[in-house]
Amino acid sequence: EKVENIEKSRKNLYLNVAFGYSNLENYDVYNTSTNKAIWDDRYTELGHTIEIGLGYDFGKIRTEISYARENGRFDEYLTYFDNSITKIGNERGKLHKDFYIINIYYDFRSKKQFTPYIGLGTGFVNSVQDSAPFIPEYVRQAFVSQLKVGLSYEFSNKNLIYIEAFKRDAKSHTTNDGLGTPHIYEAKNGFDSSGIQIGFRKII
Repeated sequence: EKVENIEKSRKNLYLNVAFGYSNLENYDVYNTSTNKAIWDDRYTELGHTIEIGLGYDFGKIRTEISYARENGRFDEYLTYFDNSITKIGNERGKLHKDFYIINIYYDFRSKKQFTPYIGLGTGFVNSVQDSAPFIPEYVRQAFVSQLKVGLSYEFSNKNLIYIEAFKRDAKSHTTNDGLGTPHIYEAKNGFDSSGIQIGFRKII
């Protein structure tokens, strides 16, 4: 009986892997002493995202821990005091974000093979941005929340494919200009992003 219970529990474990595109949100950077916008970091190219997860299926409820990585480019920034735009060459301004998130999903299940679902998650993001003109390379962390909606299709026993949209909202973070000035800056929109991805889920 103990062996049967262990085997039954294992049947509820699953692995996810997904690939897709993400829209990296631009964000205004404020001088905290004056509360005025100083520059606007702009990500004008779509990013790429990959996500892997390990989950447990309780029925209509699933829980999951996941790791996601987004890669993109910091292409230009607007300086507010003179409205100048600084372009960034292809060899600079690379960006990647690592997300570590705990998710909970609700599956709107029926007897059909198609299953719509919704998911909520919370965790943190580690963002690494390459240097750009007048902006040094930096590494920052922030808490993040995640919302997902998707549709899965069970094409064989223990194997599913799915498509989902996601939105990741990170809290604001503070930084400095890297030039030795006493000014502290805040990116009020944090490291937000949204996108769509296609994935494969396998019941272990």
